[in-house]
Amino acid sequence: MQKTIDLLKKSNELTIIKKNVDIYLEIPHLAYAEVKKADGGKALLFTHPVDSKSGKVFDVPVLMNIFGSYKRCELLFGRPIESVADEITKLLHMKPPSGLKEKFSMLGDLFSLKDIFPKRLKYEGACQKIKYLNDDIDLYKLPILTTWEGV
Repeated sequence: MQKTIDLLKKSNELTIIKKNVDIYLEIPHLAYAEVKKADGGKALLFTHPVDSKSGKVFDVPVLMNIFGSYKRCELLFGRPIESVADEITKLLHMKPPSGLKEKFSMLGDLFSLKDIFPKRLKYEGACQKIKYLNDDIDLYKLPILTTWEGV
């Protein structure tokens, strides 16, 4: 995730908000207002999300609008967004090959699927350094956003 944040910063596609901002309606509203700008606005990184109802300050940042513009999508995918859409369309409409020649011509398309499934690694990544298991699991430790009043 840090690489993505660094890429967005370098490309001037990220606004970092260091003030305490409420997960109840406030963060979602700011993200909505930003993405509605003519160019899709910028991605927003809230470094101090808070829950005004409980007074809790989360140590987990919230990153919003990461795919909120064509420019950011192209930046993150590393290629024009239309090529991504074309590839997805081609894969969705793939038909079984009828002959040997079609089988060989499909190899390139099938090769593009090689990374579609998660990889099991023998080591733990940075995201797995802190683990909560069994009775220690508490989803309220995460800044779960509320976008609609009364929900």
